[in-house]
Amino acid sequence: MKTVYLDLETTGFSPVDDEILEIAIIDDKGKVLVNSLIRPERSDQWPNAEAIHGITPDMVADAPALREFEISIMRALRGKRAVIYNSGFDARFLPIEEWSKSIECCMTRWARYTGTKQKLEIAAA
Repeated sequence: MKTVYLDLETTGFSPVDDEILEIAIIDDKGKVLVNSLIRPERSDQWPNAEAIHGITPDMVADAPALREFEISIMRALRGKRAVIYNSGFDARFLPIEEWSKSIECCMTRWARYTGTKQKLEIAAA
C-alpha cells in the first residue's frame, strides 16, 4: 500500500471553532502532493496558535480557501495509508478516515519507542 504523510497547522485546537491555516501532503518518495497556506473563512486572528507555528493573518490573507483544495486532498489520500504526527488532532479537521485507506499516528509510534508522547518539534530534533 502506498503511503502519504500529512501535516496541518491550525488556528487552534477545536475543529468546531478553529480552522486549517496550512496543509502539506507528501508521498513516500518525498514528492509534494499538496502544500499551501490556507485562508480561514471565520477566523481573523489566532495569537496562541501563531505563537506556536508563526503563521500570521497577513501570511494567509491572499491564500486560497480550504474548499479549493478538497479534490486535491482527496486524490492525494485516496487508497493510501496516511501517516500523521498526532493523527487524533489533525483527523478532526478533515475527513481523513473517509478519504484514506488507513491512518497511522507516528506520535503514538514515537511514544512506544521512547516511552512518552512528545511534541513534533521535540521528536523531530
